[in-house]
Amino acid sequence: MTTADRPLPAPAPAALEAAAEEQPLDSGVAPLLFVFLVPLLLIVGLVLWIGAATTWLVVGITMATIGVMTGLVMLAINRLLADGGAEH
Repeated sequence: MTTADRPLPAPAPAALEAAAEEQPLDSGVAPLLFVFLVPLLLIVGLVLWIGAATTWLVVGITMATIGVMTGLVMLAINRLLADGGAEH
């Protein structure tokens, strides 16, 4: 019997219990992402405004759209972190 044919050993019961008792990740760091998000949105909006030479209305709409989409993504990620990946 070669090494590839051997069955894998079963995990120890203590390891299974420890894995079952793990708590989901702390989602308290999610608001810290806004510290980086707000300046990023301002820079992206300014670069778009300078590059396209448009009005402030377009810059505002662009920044609002980026903010909303980023917020939706952050909410989804925060929810996944709060769930601890239990669905997977």
